[in-house]
Amino acid sequence: MQPVLHARDVIGRAGRDDIPAVLAGPGDQALHSVKQSGPKRRELIMKGTSMGVPEIGVFLPSMGKPGLLTGAARNGDDAGPAGGSGLPGDMAATAGHAEDLGFDSVWVVDQLIAGHGAPFLESSIALATAAAATTRVRLGFGVLILPLRPAAWVAKTVASLQLVSGGRVILGVGVGGDRHDQSWDAVGVPRRERGRRTDAALGVLPDLIAGQAVRLGDDADGPVVRLSPPAPVPPILVGGMSDAALARAARYGDGWFTMLLPPEELARYKARLAGLAAERGRPAPRVTATILVAFEGDPFLPGPEVLTGTVVAMCEASDMDERSGPFWDFVNGKRAAPPCADTLGWQLSWVAPERGEIEVFFSAPESFTNPIGAVQGGFLTAMLDDTMGPALVATLPDGEFAVTLELKVSFLRPASPGKIIGAGRVVHRGGSIAFLAGELRDESDQTLATGTATARIIRGAWTDERSRGAAQAH
Repeated sequence: MQPVLHARDVIGRAGRDDIPAVLAGPGDQALHSVKQSGPKRRELIMKGTSMGVPEIGVFLPSMGKPGLLTGAARNGDDAGPAGGSGLPGDMAATAGHAEDLGFDSVWVVDQLIAGHGAPFLESSIALATAAAATTRVRLGFGVLILPLRPAAWVAKTVASLQLVSGGRVILGVGVGGDRHDQSWDAVGVPRRERGRRTDAALGVLPDLIAGQAVRLGDDADGPVVRLSPPAPVPPILVGGMSDAALARAARYGDGWFTMLLPPEELARYKARLAGLAAERGRPAPRVTATILVAFEGDPFLPGPEVLTGTVVAMCEASDMDERSGPFWDFVNGKRAAPPCADTLGWQLSWVAPERGEIEVFFSAPESFTNPIGAVQGGFLTAMLDDTMGPALVATLPDGEFAVTLELKVSFLRPASPGKIIGAGRVVHRGGSIAFLAGELRDESDQTLATGTATARIIRGAWTDERSRGAAQAH
């Protein structure tokens, strides 16, 4: 699950050691009083649980305040970012700040003419600005009002943003609300056609983005279009809570975009969504939820303690516990820890199977040290293997396992006994072969060792004994 947080007026004090956190709000005034905690890792949610930490994103201030534009601003005399006139905020500065704080994604809202009168930046321009100011965070539409635009233009925009950002786009889409009457009038789209146009666009968007030949229109005489350059198709999240929106998410979506719900209600929606997807032979879409929060000054919005409790509860009710297989059975306490994991003091920090990334902790006792008091290289090699391998195994369905074929290690500095942090990722997978990378760090974030590995994915009804035998054979 990926909570996407949205606040008013201020950037909350936050860092990777005390999230969930918030940043948003119009103008340069938002960039203040932020705790610079460096590269510390997200352990708050993990305390006392066996779950993975959710990805946390924040909305950028691409929407200004309604009714506050001055005459000068309307005439263009004060048209810079957040010039004190109610205009939207500084996309580049806020996005860069969010990335520095360790957030996973930045998001923007989308509308042509807002019914409440607030000024909006065009969403793809706002995200392109954020892309230029960042290198890591994902770039999310939360959500793009799909029927306001021709499908081919949407595909061209998304493909271009994918290419200039290095493939960081998350494409949230929706049909749009009833209160934005002027938007529909401005583009000549009847509101009653929103659903049909959205379905038609979702049916062709992936192929258009990927550069495939696509016939547009409802009949066999429609034009055949191929866009260039092609781009990787981003994850598509379908927003909305109506019956039609759930059916649309089950049919077209990689994910479902919703408001933050009580865990029990969310579980009911997820069960229904999973059933609709299963009827279509598709996996259940993952969940992205949004919530408005404030750290101070707004009694009508939840504060940080409410937010933290809600996110923890939702994570504990998430589909992490619904997964099965050697990795997930171990994480969820259904299977005993492998002896090697016990020896190394292996502990899960967080895992993102959709991205093939993981962070784990190891405990290196004095008995692991060599004559000069540094952790012996063989133990560090084992830690790297037990970091990179789980990054891949966590992505596999039940009935599949991975064994290491080759492992290369570079030792960069001596490692002292104590806590060692491992970060692993799946670099590339082709068929049954995967290429992995990982690193080990100490608690001061100094890199101790790096490694690369080649692994083979094995399919079958695996028992502990067969998996162990296969690993020994390689």
